[in-house]
Amino acid sequence: MTKMEIILLVIGVAFLALAAWAVPLLIQIKKTAAKAEETLCSINQSLPAVMKNLEEITARTNRVAGAVERQTEDIVLTVEKINSSMNFYLDREKIFREQVALPFANAFWKYGAVIKGVRAFWDSLKNK
Repeated sequence: MTKMEIILLVIGVAFLALAAWAVPLLIQIKKTAAKAEETLCSINQSLPAVMKNLEEITARTNRVAGAVERQTEDIVLTVEKINSSMNFYLDREKIFREQVALPFANAFWKYGAVIKGVRAFWDSLKNK
């Protein structure tokens, strides 16, 4: 045998070994592709229902978010009205306090404090 024949024989044996190694690999790739195709078919069958549920959930979430936003705006408006009313009455109270003599105003505040103290005392006695 010549060198060329030996080299061709070695290359042929290497190619044969490579082919023998590739056959199980190709069989496994074929099985994996078949399983992937089954999974894909299953996903394609259930995907429309999942998408419909997702759209319903999104629509509900959007409705809830809109309702919360509207109610929040209503609450903000109500709080602003209460704030402006309180400011109005506090301004009137300040004007009234400045016009009324100080001893009368102090007596009124002391009377209110005494009433609160008596009420707290009475509540504590009732709770025992």
